[in-house]
Amino acid sequence: MLSSPSPVLPSLEHIIIINNCGIIPKDLSNFSPFNDLACITLDLSTIEKTLSPNDVVNLQFTSGTTGSSKAAMLTHQ
Repeated sequence: MLSSPSPVLPSLEHIIIINNCGIIPKDLSNFSPFNDLACITLDLSTIEKTLSPNDVVNLQFTSGTTGSSKAAMLTHQ
């Protein structure tokens, strides 16, 4: 299952949920569960050509133990 592009942020094409229960709530139904990735074939060489070394390719959130969760943006350098 591939996610649908967001009308608010059309350049965001895929959101993948990783959780321990394997269940995605109905309000997040257009997100892709991590376990479905094995069924998806991507041409990574084509994708690599569109990326700059400074592009964010991974957004991770802290657990927020000292306050609200914070996002860490990771590039592919």
